Amino acid sequence: MLNLEDKRVNPFGEVFFTEVNQLLFAKEPSEAIYKRHFSELLKHEEMLFVIIGTDSGLFYKFIKNQELPGHLKFVFIDFDEVYAGIDLQGELSNDLDQQVNLVTASFNIELLAASFQTYFLRHKVQLIKSMAVIDSPNHGNYDLLWLEKQAAFNNLVNRIYIAQNTMQFDNARLYNVADNVIPIKQLGEPLTNLTAIILGGGPTLDENIDWIKLNQENLVIFSVARIAQRLNDEGIVPDFFVSVDPHDVSFDNSKGIFAFEERSILLHSYHVNPKLLSQWTGIKAYGGNRYGWKSTLPVNIAAPGPTVVNTAFHFAVEMGCQHVLLSGVDFCFPAGKTHEKGSNESRLFANLALSDLITITNNVGDLVETKPTLMETKLSFERQIKFFKTRANSLKVISLGSQSAKMDDVEYQMPDQLNLDKTPNISNALKHIKNELTISIESYHQHIKSTIVDIDNQLKRFKTVHKYAVDGFLAVPKLIDKKSQQPKKKTKDKLEKLRKKINNALNDDADMLMNYNFIHFMDNFNPDQSNIENIEAASEQLSVFFHSVKQSSQEFLHLLEISKERAQLRLSEVVGDDPTKLFPYWLKYEEFGRSRFWLRFNEMPNSDDEISCINDAFNSFKAELANVDTKLAGKLKQSIHSLPVLLERIKQARKEGKFDKLNDIVEVASQLTDTSDKKAIMQLVEAMQAEILSDKENAFKLYTTLEEHRCRQLGLQYAADIAIDLQRYHDAMQVLEELCRFSIDYMLPYADLVDLLGQTAFAVDILNLYITQKPDAYLINVKIANMYTKLGQKADAIAALQRVLLVEPENKTALSLLKALQ
Repeated sequence: MLNLEDKRVNPFGEVFFTEVNQLLFAKEPSEAIYKRHFSELLKHEEMLFVIIGTDSGLFYKFIKNQELPGHLKFVFIDFDEVYAGIDLQGELSNDLDQQVNLVTASFNIELLAASFQTYFLRHKVQLIKSMAVIDSPNHGNYDLLWLEKQAAFNNLVNRIYIAQNTMQFDNARLYNVADNVIPIKQLGEPLTNLTAIILGGGPTLDENIDWIKLNQENLVIFSVARIAQRLNDEGIVPDFFVSVDPHDVSFDNSKGIFAFEERSILLHSYHVNPKLLSQWTGIKAYGGNRYGWKSTLPVNIAAPGPTVVNTAFHFAVEMGCQHVLLSGVDFCFPAGKTHEKGSNESRLFANLALSDLITITNNVGDLVETKPTLMETKLSFERQIKFFKTRANSLKVISLGSQSAKMDDVEYQMPDQLNLDKTPNISNALKHIKNELTISIESYHQHIKSTIVDIDNQLKRFKTVHKYAVDGFLAVPKLIDKKSQQPKKKTKDKLEKLRKKINNALNDDADMLMNYNFIHFMDNFNPDQSNIENIEAASEQLSVFFHSVKQSSQEFLHLLEISKERAQLRLSEVVGDDPTKLFPYWLKYEEFGRSRFWLRFNEMPNSDDEISCINDAFNSFKAELANVDTKLAGKLKQSIHSLPVLLERIKQARKEGKFDKLNDIVEVASQLTDTSDKKAIMQLVEAMQAEILSDKENAFKLYTTLEEHRCRQLGLQYAADIAIDLQRYHDAMQVLEELCRFSIDYMLPYADLVDLLGQTAFAVDILNLYITQKPDAYLINVKIANMYTKLGQKADAIAALQRVLLVEPENKTALSLLKALQ
């Protein structure tokens, strides 16, 4: 709750709450502050700014008083009590129909999409921190409001942007089209009345792993693919692995599943990583639609996100499970950990990359940290459970993680309290599923051939669309008669026919093409081109339309060609074409595991070249599976195992008071290859630990004897804080003098300290020198004027204020001080 009892009025008649903005507006008008910090916002012609906090209403009033371009919009979000305290309740605009809107903290961010659709479509939306958020302490009211709205905003934007740009998913879909053979829907509900357990990659998997191992025969195990190596090490065999991610890193994350090809079933989304799916020789089934265009294929079970855990849960319930256990499904960071101990993230201390955390409650009632995005994922999972409970209220979901996030409609039980039925039904159900998913070579052969026919039909259709778009694009420049400046009827009719032909050819798939790469269609939603009565604007709209279709259809045609090539490659493998001719394609797609399919469909060749080719491919595949220096590991090392990153983590730990992270920083520093970097980080951490233990003398010494350039600058900053805290001002001055060699911006605190010690004239000299180096910092003249006033040098004070007014004639601070002096 906000405490708004301390309500003040500054010398410029502006009301503000110290609870909201401390003393930010006590001596300076809000206009000067906003022009200094937010002038860039007003330079946009078209943008929606969603601003968290109104700064006691002052930010809102500042924006309201500006002359804004017609397509520049604002939405301010703040607490009800703030609006009540400054009489702004009457200006609330929940309909979002104003150019500058006020809404309350309970406002649903999702509503922005409907009111400002074109802004989202054109990526013209930004979330902005007010000064109240910028100055808020960690876990203060405005910090928490920001984190809450930031998570909701990012979730909304990501969903819209992903829906607008399905390229990564459609690319994977059509790369996989010949490998997506049997839909999960075909299985029906073979797991009815059985108990499933979803294994995620969260830290609480560690606390349940032994129990899972002992009870695996009595559970239907759905595991995310990324923990396959850990399960193999533990001797746990999942019944199903689930994978959905199309990105390259997913293969590195999930390649442990290949140890289970003869024992586990792969359930995957249509857009799973193609390299993972194409090399899996085991039993599999896919979720989602095989084709992105309208098809006569039966509707399949969906593969919903936002995470693979959501997908695994969806598959389990759709396949009949009404009793679902969760382990490693945490949605938070128990004891500051991000993943189970066998993961690369745990080994490489990915927790050090965490920032902007919020707290939620875990299953035993303790507070635990999480990311706003994970919080949104938790809410999504809760909605998923509620949806299924409307279909079958008997659904029971139990979390086994004591430190997992507490969720609605999810019970917490210790594993030992569960009574599991020992039933042969599990093995019978799995045997039935494997039989359903086993396909003959003849059926697979026919599947590939029909796939190629489907792709050929789409190639024909999109080549036609592309031709119409090219013809239209070339015709648009001929639309307007140069003499009359009116549209030519013949050209106009031609363009209209071409547009109709495109729409007819695409039919129900127009959105699919538009969303494949929406960037080509953005200008179709330009608000400046909404006036079709203007002939030039109408011509420009037509040009944009045909160009959009031309570019997008060209890209989609290229994808279809690749899809056909991959399908034909599958056909060549089945019929036993020369592997030396197939090897270049296996190399092209980095799918050497396809050689195993060739061997499955054909006998070992007699030719030495063919045998060598098969062996080379197989050995390359094995080598890739054995490689631990993966893309993910490299990415994690790059993001954490470097001096600049560790310095940021040290600053973050000090700022947030999370000194427990220092031990992890030391562990990472010990792995640095540069010995000077390693030594510097170790000394910096040692200094900070001494400071924590109130051994400030030793901390000061360690900070000031750092040698590495970047560490020394940070150490000197902290040393200056210690010296001032101990009132050792001479030491503080020496430290600040050295810091000025790193950046002249340290001249400002140096001047303040000099002034504090009674050397005001010297402080003025320092500030004047600073302004000569940074002329844009003209507002420093206000501070100089105050110092001159203290020295009794009225004329110099007036001259300093006039230098401010020369640049900014309406500066209220300078005008007020000048009036007082005159």
